[in-house]
Amino acid sequence: MGGRNFCSYFFLINFANMQKQITILLVDDDDDDLHSFQSALDNIKITAECITAASGSEAIYKLSSDPAFLPEYIFLDLMMPAMDGKKCIGEIRKIKNNKHTPIIIHSSGDLKKDAAELIKTGASFYYQKPNTVDELTNILKKVLSAHVSKK
Repeated sequence: MGGRNFCSYFFLINFANMQKQITILLVDDDDDDLHSFQSALDNIKITAECITAASGSEAIYKLSSDPAFLPEYIFLDLMMPAMDGKKCIGEIRKIKNNKHTPIIIHSSGDLKKDAAELIKTGASFYYQKPNTVDELTNILKKVLSAHVSKK
């Protein structure tokens, strides 16, 4: 894939189901994880625009430079270079329009030891990155359940 040409993915899933489109900000520095997330979203009956950021600082820039950019969910990798997920949560919570946006932390590491601190810092939910797209699909169905079709 090379580079960071993941500026924006646009998913229109299940056209017959006229749901409100949701916006997701996905912050992850791993191309494979970005593709897995895309595949899992494709498996869910949801209409979503997924904007990606390759770093915490890129996410902060996207959220603070455009006051109209208000994602319904922010999925954030915990372990990234420069600005890790914990620091990024704190910075996101300082942005007026994103004080209450659900931030879902994902990591390939064990999150149990960090769970209390993540919630205290402002995370809404956390999960360990699964090994398969099917497992990720099931996690996303639970997290996005208010927007997933019940058909």
